[in-house]
Amino acid sequence: MRIFDENLHTHFIFGKLFLSFFRKQQYGVYINLNGDSSEIIAPKAGIISIIGAAERRLTEVFASEITQEQIRVYSLELFTPIITRNFSQTPLPHWLTADQVGEYILKLYNGKVPNAHKPIHKIHGVNDLS
Repeated sequence: MRIFDENLHTHFIFGKLFLSFFRKQQYGVYINLNGDSSEIIAPKAGIISIIGAAERRLTEVFASEITQEQIRVYSLELFTPIITRNFSQTPLPHWLTADQVGEYILKLYNGKVPNAHKPIHKIHGVNDLS
């Protein structure tokens, strides 16, 4: 049960807190970063998939409760490893870099991505960034 408290419960508490603040400010963008666990089940790691799916649903619930157009809620789901400076594997060509993820988040924040009105954004590789 600790894993639920440390993951899902935390997202719920912080989401509610931020959305309350955004409502008072009449503006805000809440972006939850998620891996592929909401769709891909790893043997012996089912709890991670359950939490990932629940976080996706939580994002959809938060988005459905927003009535002000100036507040947006997203789940950005990344389906590749993220290549960082300390990445030790040989990356595949479609894998994302940390800079690419950061650039996409900035565009998402500014509403400059395709389907910016939808709460769920899935990135399977570099070809999904345009």
